[in-house]
Order: sequence, then structure tokens, then C-alpha cells
Amino acid sequence: MIALQIDNPVIETIFLEKFGSNKESFFQFIADAYEKKQLLQSLDAACKQAKLQHNGELSESSLDDLINELRHHPHA
Repeated sequence: MIALQIDNPVIETIFLEKFGSNKESFFQFIADAYEKKQLLQSLDAACKQAKLQHNGELSESSLDDLINELRHHPHA
């Protein structure tokens, strides 16, 4: 079991006012937000790949190659 200690007054206010101090709802919100962030990062990588391929700066490649290219490409 994890105990929740909030040292940030803004987050504490959100927890108290918006989630009614309900840890389960708060944790579910965090999990959902994390999943959405992961999805947006995947979509961003796909868009960058399409842009680079469209411009002829990146040939079709494996996902691992793509991730490495996007992380190191100055115009991505």
C-alpha cells in the first residue's frame, strides 16, 4: 500500500477540491493522464516520421530506428 503525502499546495488543493480527497479517483486520473501522454508522444513520433519521410530526409525504417532518428534529428 502506498501512502499519499502532498507537499505541493496547488496539487493539494486540486486533490481536496476536485477529487474530494478520494485517493482512488486521484490515482485513476493520474493513470489516465499518463496513458494519454504516452499516446500523444506516439502520435507525435508518427507525425515527425511522416514529415521526415515526406521531405525525403528519412527512409522507411524500423520503429527503433525511427525513435533514434527523431531523438537526434535537429529539424524534427
